Amino acid sequence: MTGRVRARENLEALVHRRTQALRDANVELERLATLDPLLGIANRRRLMDVARVLRQRAVEDASPLAVLMIDVDHFKAINDAYGHAYGDAVLCAIARSLQACVEGDALVARYGGEEFVMLLPGKTAADAACIAVQLQQAISTGTADLPALAGAAGQASGNACTPTVSVGVAEWLTPEPNLEPALNRADAGLYRAKSSGRNQVG
Repeated sequence: MTGRVRARENLEALVHRRTQALRDANVELERLATLDPLLGIANRRRLMDVARVLRQRAVEDASPLAVLMIDVDHFKAINDAYGHAYGDAVLCAIARSLQACVEGDALVARYGGEEFVMLLPGKTAADAACIAVQLQQAISTGTADLPALAGAAGQASGNACTPTVSVGVAEWLTPEPNLEPALNRADAGLYRAKSSGRNQVG
């Protein structure tokens, strides 16, 4: 093998390695752009991308698609009483509880602040209402270790916090061109749940 051939092969190998490294970096950038950095779940951008795919699938399969809008009750009071680090711990615990309930192609995403959205393909509004109650129970169980987190953050161990969530339920309607109207109805249901005393499903 001549030096020229060896040099060409070395150059080709280097180009291949750098091309692969660039591909890997782009995949990681895309992943980071669609994840909430605190909670490690889908962010709003990812939610809307997935919503388009699931809506199209619902059209093709003539299947239902339900939406849950989930809001942490009295979250400002939690932050004020325990501090923002503890508030972040509450959000992380709730996100884990929601993720544990996700099955199949369902998606949970952070919609903003202390609000989450769950997309439930193949589920009607009635199905979603039952799932919402299960989520509330899962959250009460999944956040049971929060007092210990408060102690680790320097708070008195007696300052226990038992977060709850209110949930709005809606179903996408076939003539609607996107998921925004269903999200708006779920948001209205969430408002009703909060007006009814919180820790409710509306």
